Amino acid sequence: MNKSNPTVQFIIKNRKTICTFLIILLLFELLVVYLMVQQYKENYLSRPDAIAAVMEKTGLSTDQVTDLDSDFETENGTAWFEITFVHDGTEFLYKVDAKSGEVTELKE
Repeated sequence: MNKSNPTVQFIIKNRKTICTFLIILLLFELLVVYLMVQQYKENYLSRPDAIAAVMEKTGLSTDQVTDLDSDFETENGTAWFEITFVHDGTEFLYKVDAKSGEVTELKE
């Protein structure tokens, strides 16, 4: 390392300030991520709520189905859950709008 280089001299002289700046930047990024998660939680149904909406629509309980699976999907600003399960040997696929909670049967 060439200590006569002005950039290196600047970094050595201001290392505490640079480290402080980087820590503040990291904390700011963490705050942004936290706020995004909070906004997501407030605007969308939870996975358990989406499953409960499907079970209510079908008149079944989670104890009556097997292979229960759920996926959260987004496309072009629209978010939904795809809920799949098997009941009496038949596979069912439902779509639950993540904002409104509207349940649509996609496949039986």
